[in-house]
Amino acid sequence: TGIRYSNLRKELFTKMCLKTLIYLPFDVFSGAYVDNCILIINKNPPTSDNLVLVYAYPKKAKKVLFEFKNNLLIEYSKILNDPKYRIFPKSPEIYIILDKIKEDSEKILTSFGDLTESTIGILASKYSFSDKKENDYCLPYLEGNVYRYETKLKFKNYVDFSKHRDNKKLIDLFMSSEKIFIRRIVNRQDRIMASYGNLEGVVKKDLYVFVLKPDAPIDYFYLLGILNSELISYIYIGKSAIALKDDFRQTTLEELRELPIIIPKNKNITNALTQLSKLRFELNDKLNENDKIFLENIIDSLVYGIYFQDLIPKEELNEICCEINDIVKNYTIDCLKYNQNIIKLLNTINTNELVRKIRDRN
Repeated sequence: TGIRYSNLRKELFTKMCLKTLIYLPFDVFSGAYVDNCILIINKNPPTSDNLVLVYAYPKKAKKVLFEFKNNLLIEYSKILNDPKYRIFPKSPEIYIILDKIKEDSEKILTSFGDLTESTIGILASKYSFSDKKENDYCLPYLEGNVYRYETKLKFKNYVDFSKHRDNKKLIDLFMSSEKIFIRRIVNRQDRIMASYGNLEGVVKKDLYVFVLKPDAPIDYFYLLGILNSELISYIYIGKSAIALKDDFRQTTLEELRELPIIIPKNKNITNALTQLSKLRFELNDKLNENDKIFLENIIDSLVYGIYFQDLIPKEELNEICCEINDIVKNYTIDCLKYNQNIIKLLNTINTNELVRKIRDRN
């Protein structure tokens, strides 16, 4: 799925017909802990109605058995319609989910990249630092790290940004008063790590910086709830081969920009997710682990309701969100725990059940 190999994939998959793609475990070749795959290709050009078998073994699998089911087949048009000619590791589930997201017309579908300007942090060894602001292009340098709903960054010193004096856009990104930070690393629970920051300054290359465009119709905390949700991590991991690596699992700026962002037309729904996400962030140091999990479960369930509106009737979802908005005004989660509508929301669905339901309907 790497961006750099788009031309190679185009050459292979348009001039010849891919029949089978199998992602293999890491230790297929003893001592070589690298990505391996098997490609079976027909020399004749493909047609859009050809079918491709795609299967990804768990990276630590010890047995490789070539016994596959028909539900692992994807239409060749999925490959040809992707400008980068990628085949997602978690196929066909990811294609099923992405197609389902596009179906509903009662919402705005956009991408993370369309809503934001973004950049990656700097490689510190390529810059000079000082304890004093020696010129107008000495910018604050922030040290620390970012976790889910947790920003642990603080001012360390100044970095000389003179080499970027003509790149106002880059400087403005780092010096924005509000932003979302995303860790380059995917955590061991297969989750994206995103947090909010109201800090001006340059960060290291292990962090990505995203700043909302002036005309973006949503709040930072709405985006934060979406990005930290179970669904979005599932989509990201399922689309990215590099995120499946066992030794250095990471995100890329290009793939993060592609993440689908749904904006409901109902303001009660967007406000509910915004307020829950803000509550989770601002009370991070005060919440015990069970309360953190509880809040994140509500956020996850609400995101499912936003992205797949046939899971929860819209009148019911609106009622739940109105109640969430009223409760969160008091900055307490105790009332959330005993609200019957919220308990019902928590029992709605998870990603694996979602894929099964969509398959059954098709």
